Amino acid sequence: MSQILDNLYLGRQLDAKNKDFITKSKITHVFNCAWEAQYKLSKEIKYFEMKLKDQQNFPIIEYLDQAADHINKVLNEERGVLFVHCVWGVSRSPTLVIAYLMKYHNWNCLDAREFVRNKRPEISPNKSFWRTLQGYCEKLHPEILKEKHVHEVCTVPEAKKEVKEGRDSIRKTKSLAMKEKKIEKVLGERERRKI
Repeated sequence: MSQILDNLYLGRQLDAKNKDFITKSKITHVFNCAWEAQYKLSKEIKYFEMKLKDQQNFPIIEYLDQAADHINKVLNEERGVLFVHCVWGVSRSPTLVIAYLMKYHNWNCLDAREFVRNKRPEISPNKSFWRTLQGYCEKLHPEILKEKHVHEVCTVPEAKKEVKEGRDSIRKTKSLAMKEKKIEKVLGERERRKI
């Protein structure tokens, strides 16, 4: 499980079933976007499901606005603490969190992806989802798209490499924790240098 914002967490299905994590993080809402996962841990938690498949031909564009709107509603209207997950927290759930950041924080898809990746290094939206996010970026921010050359960033070899890296890093949870600590340390050092 990874904390993306103060009241937004991203992770995998197993985290959603972890009572200690849910209690310690003060989770009030769980957003399950996995086709395969079905469960409810507590009656006190509000659950929302969106049955998405992690497949190249899955029409995720049809769900981006609804997902972003739901995340925004929980975080800003209901003042809840939200945990968004799919099975592994690598492709589907990061895609929805990136869409939320694009729509409600006015970020382009590159900046949103990098922000989420800094918090959760194993993310790797599948190639089709990434291309869909690029199109979503064009819809939301056509002026940013031209400046950043977003369509040039995702080639097929890069997408394959990202998927492999994402899957490899799932198997290396201990090293991920160490990487997160290093990133936090580097960011902390950068902040101290500014002062």
